[in-house]
Amino acid sequence: NAGARATEGVPKPVPPAAAPAVATAAPGPPAAPVDASAVVPLLTPLAQQYAPGAQPVGTPIAGNFQQGQTLEAQVQMNPGKCYTVLGVAAPTVQNLDIELVPLIPIPGLAAPVLAADQTQGPTAVVAAAPNCYRWAAPVGGPVKVIVRVSAGQGLAGAQVYEK
Repeated sequence: NAGARATEGVPKPVPPAAAPAVATAAPGPPAAPVDASAVVPLLTPLAQQYAPGAQPVGTPIAGNFQQGQTLEAQVQMNPGKCYTVLGVAAPTVQNLDIELVPLIPIPGLAAPVLAADQTQGPTAVVAAAPNCYRWAAPVGGPVKVIVRVSAGQGLAGAQVYEK
């Protein structure tokens, strides 16, 4: 049979063992949000080290990430306040990144990165004390927190702290 011979040696698709908890592994799509209670105990010692005296703003965010995926949250920043953002991930995440960008971009321009972590590995620290990110505007404003797994996959979460 010529049709059978034409498909010899062609790999056949293998059905997935289990559907992943995330939308896709392509770069940029959002990760599936999950209950952040699992990351809170991991964030607490980081906060004592990198944001002493600061208080959590809002609730932590967490997601189940494939490489390249992001999870976003909004936070209101206030004049005269100082901010640190901390992130932590499962050991299967080789690099976790966090950026702060304006929620409302300037028309015609790419959204500037206000602050970003400079760390490598499954922990991300944006603006550690004493160099926290100071909101310089005379009025408060909304900022987007973008959490990205740039290498690896797994559970990751983040929390914004204010002092």
